[in-house]
Amino acid sequence: YLWSNGANTQNIFTQEEGQWFLQATDPQGCVTYSDTVDLVEVPLPTVPVITQDGAMLTTDQAFAYQWYINGLPITNGTNKNLFITVNGTYFVQVFNSEGCMSQSAPFVVTDASIEDLAGLEMTLFPNPGENFWGFDPAVPENTMITVLDLSGRIVLETRVDSYTDRIPIPGELANGQYWIQLERNGQRRMFRSLISR
Repeated sequence: YLWSNGANTQNIFTQEEGQWFLQATDPQGCVTYSDTVDLVEVPLPTVPVITQDGAMLTTDQAFAYQWYINGLPITNGTNKNLFITVNGTYFVQVFNSEGCMSQSAPFVVTDASIEDLAGLEMTLFPNPGENFWGFDPAVPENTMITVLDLSGRIVLETRVDSYTDRIPIPGELANGQYWIQLERNGQRRMFRSLISR
């Protein structure tokens, strides 16, 4: 065996960039050459930064994500945003398309209680919902309505420009539990809702 860097072992380990190939000689002296492989160094993703906005943790754009709480991976915590309901120490790992990973610094959450976010006093109906979510009293104008699945992924976001007492449930949303967040003038109110059709 004769590698392009001069090594003569059957196997070789390298992290050196460049073109690599192998010359192999059999006992009869016949020589053959392998294909040439280009090794390219792939940089790690930028170390992600976590920010908090109410009950939502957000990090930088990446190819893939995995969130953790108190050192344990969060089931379905694989999106850019993470909806939180529990206090603890969070961090996130981000991956590029080559599978390389970078990890954020720990982020301590002490104010994850949903009750602490109450701002707009109203009720959500029906629950479970089938075709629409209703609000009593009506949602005031300039309210942002955000619907998230339990992993924190935003599945619907709309701003109402007049008093609204209901919004349709998109037909493509699967049965299951969702969070509905109302936000207006810095105040938030969270509802947990079940879709059942």
